[in-house]
Amino acid sequence: VILPAPGKPVEVPETPVGSAKGDLNVKLRWATSAPLRRLALLNYGFNVFRMTKTYAEDQGYHLAPPLASVMPQLVQTQEAVRQVNHLPILKSKDFTPLDVADFVGDAKTVFVADDNGRYKDEGVAFENGSQYYYFVAGRDVLGRIGAVSNGLLVTICDRLPPDAPRRLQVVNDYSYDGVQNKQVLKVSWEQHDDSDQDTVMSYYVYRWSSPSEVQVSGSDPLVNQIAGPIAPAPGTRLSYVDDGAGSPQSPADYGKTYWYTVRAVDDSACDGGNFSAHSAPSFGVLRDRAGPA
Repeated sequence: VILPAPGKPVEVPETPVGSAKGDLNVKLRWATSAPLRRLALLNYGFNVFRMTKTYAEDQGYHLAPPLASVMPQLVQTQEAVRQVNHLPILKSKDFTPLDVADFVGDAKTVFVADDNGRYKDEGVAFENGSQYYYFVAGRDVLGRIGAVSNGLLVTICDRLPPDAPRRLQVVNDYSYDGVQNKQVLKVSWEQHDDSDQDTVMSYYVYRWSSPSEVQVSGSDPLVNQIAGPIAPAPGTRLSYVDDGAGSPQSPADYGKTYWYTVRAVDDSACDGGNFSAHSAPSFGVLRDRAGPA
């Protein structure tokens, strides 16, 4: 008897979405098909297989999975095909095709997590943005695999945010347009040094009424954002002149305190990149520098 295929694997997202716990790994679960459930007494665990996107699509396995007799041969002969587990994977919950992707009802159950053995001796982490198809097959009591599920395409994501920008400064910037003097606030900060872990692709600038407002609303990358993306540039510091819509204006805003922060965004392959924490806030005040007549 060849065991029927389980359901196509489903990727389990991190909670909250984008959590650093999902850095360069993938978490999966799958449903038990009705035909496989009827043969539950013959089923002892599952095997999970990983196949590079290029190889799977070249061979057409993204459309129809390998036969049960073929998959073990591929693992032995093809560098692009790997068996993720060494021991049978025993599921902790019996999902149906209707509820396996219900992450509101169950956001935590995971059957297997694959990080390519990065923390083992001589292990190598996945590359940010690499893509693989994952397949699942049931094992019988003798360790033989049954029919293979359809494949799930997964993109491996860097989920570690870059460090927050440092040494933020706000200064008064003065100019004369030929008619009148102009005073605005200019924000500058120190750029990151790129490392193997993170490459910063851009920066975003935020304006606040107080430091406490950053604590309350700063988790949303769109709230109070006034500029960005600002690309890195040669040199050690970047700057932004706050003279756009809603910016402090002289003389109407003389004496008012405005607070600024900056966030960096890296080159993660997923969700447009990871936002850093906010820099330490720095404040600026427009001043009336004109003396009495």
